[in-house]
Amino acid sequence: SSILISKSSLFSTLSTPAEEIDPYSETARNDLAKLIRSLPSQALPLMGYDDIRENTAQSENEKEAIMEEIVTASHKSLLKLTEQVLEWNQRLNLVSRKDCNVNVVYHRHVLPSVALLPLILENVNENGDINNNNNNA
Repeated sequence: SSILISKSSLFSTLSTPAEEIDPYSETARNDLAKLIRSLPSQALPLMGYDDIRENTAQSENEKEAIMEEIVTASHKSLLKLTEQVLEWNQRLNLVSRKDCNVNVVYHRHVLPSVALLPLILENVNENGDINNNNNNA
């Protein structure tokens, strides 16, 4: 089964344009949570989280608490990445300096990269390993 999330579908539930949403806001965090919660469970180990597996004996409350930790940590990491791009952009022209601000970097560069995660996960098996489809014979 193929998963496809486009930038437009990632933000289709938003009432305001994405760039008007403060990346540090609860709204931005909740939008990221929607994406993370939509990922298959085998994606979590690839993101560095081995604590949740579909077939474990964890209660729903325990799974939800772990998922909240994952969302919070992921949001903080993406904000840190955004800040690093802004910092490095002062030294190197990584993105246009004309409109280089936290909203633009987060919504035009960071989130579209995150939206590609489902496409990467198409080649992940049930153990969380990436299948090697190269035929090197």
